[in-house]
Amino acid sequence: MKMCPKWRPEKYFYDRFCVQLENWSKGGEKPALADQDTAYYLSLLEDRLRRKGLNYQLELERAEEDAPSARCFAGEHYSNQWEFASVRKRVVYTKNGRTLYRKKSDQTLYQMTTSADTPEEIGEKPCTCPNCGAVTRTADLVKGCPYCQARFQMSELFPKVTNFYFIRMDSQSRLKKKVSVIISAFILLTFVWMLLQRIVGGEFSLGIVLHSLFAAILAGGFTGLILTGPIIFLSMILFNSSRDVPFRAIFTKKQIIEFMKPLEPGFSYEYFEGQLMSLLRMVVLSNDVKNLAAFGGEARSDCFDHVIDLVYEGGMTVRKLYTDQDYIHMDLRTYMLDSYEENGRIYTRGDPIDISIERKRNQRPDPGFSIKLVRCKGCGGSFDASFRKTCPYCGRVYDMRNESWVMTRAVRVR
Repeated sequence: MKMCPKWRPEKYFYDRFCVQLENWSKGGEKPALADQDTAYYLSLLEDRLRRKGLNYQLELERAEEDAPSARCFAGEHYSNQWEFASVRKRVVYTKNGRTLYRKKSDQTLYQMTTSADTPEEIGEKPCTCPNCGAVTRTADLVKGCPYCQARFQMSELFPKVTNFYFIRMDSQSRLKKKVSVIISAFILLTFVWMLLQRIVGGEFSLGIVLHSLFAAILAGGFTGLILTGPIIFLSMILFNSSRDVPFRAIFTKKQIIEFMKPLEPGFSYEYFEGQLMSLLRMVVLSNDVKNLAAFGGEARSDCFDHVIDLVYEGGMTVRKLYTDQDYIHMDLRTYMLDSYEENGRIYTRGDPIDISIERKRNQRPDPGFSIKLVRCKGCGGSFDASFRKTCPYCGRVYDMRNESWVMTRAVRVR
């Protein structure tokens, strides 16, 4: 895979965020383009690394071609756009000046960018102050941040990166190389076999060698192409994902869309997939899930306390989809490539994780929703639900299922 010599932040919003993400990993500020929930995820990751005494550095190189994009979900006042590109990801973990782990891999980095379509109508929505990092209402930042008094124009507050995650993939160049090797091997084996047949029969000349070579190219090349064809086809279907993801995962998107369409006519699978990854990262990296409004259950594997990075394998399978009178329920198995630190040793492993999620029926998703600033249904007060499940003003229990998906189970299968 040919890589760009450098990022082009002056040209691409996608590149600008990647540069800021790299700088953050090297001790800089959190990306200014990150929204409050993305910044919260990075804070969870920082806290986990600090507890482990680890330093983390990330380096990214983008493939030579421009990053494609697709508009995938539109809300009442917002629109979301997925941007993605093949990247070469290098991660380095050190502890007390000693390198514990270093790895380079080709992955796809997905970014969701949220823009305000009707800026004048989102004044009550939460937004992160670009100056001090406090979460407050968008209208407050236009008038002046209540914490640092900085004022901003709406164009400075949006667009924002509201989600990002990596998917491990074999690049097309590596796939083509494997196919070329297989076809070449079949041609060589066919040529040697045909030539030996002629030699054993007492026939050998330059013409016979050339004839055998020509026949081997046709017969061996055709046979090799037939055998590698299914590999190419399956790789395209599975988006070049890891072999840890079972074949039946290719039907998951259709299953979930057919289940959700009657319940939510504007349902976007890509947007849902991004929500799921964001939710899973919060639950896995949180050190206090009992007070995390995004988690409403008891079942969470203790081994997640040692996770220091999560990479989506690009697939999931359905275990059960159902509804009751009030809620939508999904039992899924996600396939992740997770990095762990235990006793000074860092290792990666494929993690099938069984998760259960639920959400209120007849609730249209709000792309501007943030767990960092929710509104109490009782007294109307706003508060941060990332570390509490009750309103600090009136004591009412906050149920995030009324506004977004909540995870009730997250258990590693093996």
